Amino acid sequence: VERKRRLRELAGALHGWLAKEGGSTNLPDEKIERTKEFQEAISLQLEGHQLPVLAPSEMVSSDALWLIWLFDPVSREQDRDLLMNLARLVKVNGARARQLLIRAFRAAWPKTTSMPSGSAMLLYSILAMTLPRVQERVG
Repeated sequence: VERKRRLRELAGALHGWLAKEGGSTNLPDEKIERTKEFQEAISLQLEGHQLPVLAPSEMVSSDALWLIWLFDPVSREQDRDLLMNLARLVKVNGARARQLLIRAFRAAWPKTTSMPSGSAMLLYSILAMTLPRVQERVG
């Protein structure tokens, strides 16, 4: 539950940044247009700039993956195609999409001894500049 909340907050912060920045982002217009297509394919209904609290985990994960693709300077067309297919699967069969995501995350998750690639570090720095500062929660 806590991980889903954090992922939802990440996606919400990125959606909020996109809404605030509007057309003044450094993101290509084509990627912005494709984001609208993705949101329609997954039937994403934002509440302001946040995903609904009761959004299924597979929708939250898919949206977060899409936003990472959006900000990734080395994202590829085949990644976009894969994410669009995932969005369609989430819409028609959430349980199957959830199982697919679980298997994919387990296979791709880095080991604690691995070092991030240069492109991953670039992506993290771009996302870090976009996201609001983390505030410690008391209690």
